[in-house]
Amino acid sequence: MAKRNAEHGVTSFVPTTLTDSKENILRAIEATTALVGVREDGAKILGVHLEGPYFNPVKAGAQDPDYIRRAQKSEIIDYLKAGVIKQISMAPEYEENLSAAEIFVTEGITVAAGHSNATYAQLLRAVDYGYSVVTHLFNGMGAFSHREPGTIGGALTIPEYSCELICDNVHSHPAAQKLAWLAKGKEKVILITDTIRPSGLPDGEYPFTDKESVVVSENGTNIRLSSGNLAGSALSMDRALKNFTANTGASLEETWRCSSLNAAISLGIAHETGSIEKGKLADLVLIDDRYEVNLTMIEGKIVYTKGTK
Repeated sequence: MAKRNAEHGVTSFVPTTLTDSKENILRAIEATTALVGVREDGAKILGVHLEGPYFNPVKAGAQDPDYIRRAQKSEIIDYLKAGVIKQISMAPEYEENLSAAEIFVTEGITVAAGHSNATYAQLLRAVDYGYSVVTHLFNGMGAFSHREPGTIGGALTIPEYSCELICDNVHSHPAAQKLAWLAKGKEKVILITDTIRPSGLPDGEYPFTDKESVVVSENGTNIRLSSGNLAGSALSMDRALKNFTANTGASLEETWRCSSLNAAISLGIAHETGSIEKGKLADLVLIDDRYEVNLTMIEGKIVYTKGTK
């Protein structure tokens, strides 16, 4: 994963879990933490993004509803002890998940609203408990209505929220990407890949969880469960930036930070990376006019050069 990310211009990333049993999530946290900071020819691992298990089953998407539950303090404490967590996504419409957010924020962990059916009022209230990000805007969340703006309406209009966006033109239509740009501006959009294991492999069927496999089609642009639900993507960050820039009509000078600095700010690491400034790490990516990565440098070390593997 780290090597492929570096080939597509990613200098650091947060491996992301699925909703699962407590035991499997603990194993994932421990395994990822053992590799934090480690890199050979790959992107640097910062820590874990816990995507679940504290979601709304109505908006499960590709998450296993059998394991969706509400936050419990004892479970949270065990997760915190297991390793380095950088972000957690939860459904903020539940009181238990609001209380959990306060614990995570105290530990310096970014709290995001995701797989949620929260009303506008509930999403607004969650700000007071430390929620600051909306996970993959438009996907797995309450729809917009002119009488009840829902999770989407709240994400687009509540200024405290940064919005993650999957710009593969499948998870979000080009017009929806432009709407997010117009509503949130260049400082509040965070491009993500939502990439799962089959990324970079030929179209076909691949394992996803212990219970499910996924079918990859349309040259890797469409990944779905047997139920038809979207199940992540095969998107790369360089392609995400290219799509988003084209779909918004903005310039690279405006959109670049959506692929780097905004995420660094959200994760609390902008003092050391995310932009080219004196005193920061030499995390640099060289792209051409087709948005293809020619070189990736991490902390001053070249880890990828185009034409080499």
